[in-house]
Amino acid sequence: MRRFDKLCGKSKRLVAFFATLALAACSPANDDPETSAEAAFADYVAALNNGDVEVAASIYDDADGFHWIERGAVQYASAAEAANSLKASLRSGGKAKMRTDNVHVAEMGTDSALVSAHFEYTMFDDADKALFSFDGWMTVGMVRRKNGWKIAGGQTGPGAAEQE
Repeated sequence: MRRFDKLCGKSKRLVAFFATLALAACSPANDDPETSAEAAFADYVAALNNGDVEVAASIYDDADGFHWIERGAVQYASAAEAANSLKASLRSGGKAKMRTDNVHVAEMGTDSALVSAHFEYTMFDDADKALFSFDGWMTVGMVRRKNGWKIAGGQTGPGAAEQE
């Protein structure tokens, strides 16, 4: 009987060990960088489209080195600057909608990826009338932090129609 109890005890430890390995394999730290970065980018776009600027702004990485380039120059040199601009633009009333397509993801390592997408940004008034719209390409560098994937920097450029 002792031998059976001893064997069961070892089996239980072995089962616990393999269960721990299985859980570790499913943890966010072992996610595919491409899929996770793309999902975080999609969350960013969804937050913008839902008017949730706090959530959208929380995806900006607040580490040193954050920068955002528009119209050929650095427009925001910190996550706080980018977040403040985003909040100010949506405080003015109306709703912004951004449609993305042609998303490309390049894994740069286990904790970084480059996400590029064609986008169309439209601003609507309170009566859902389109005020203005523009399209272009956006590329963001994504990094995995302890609190999830963040945008470390980005750049937007004009769409094909604007370049002609």
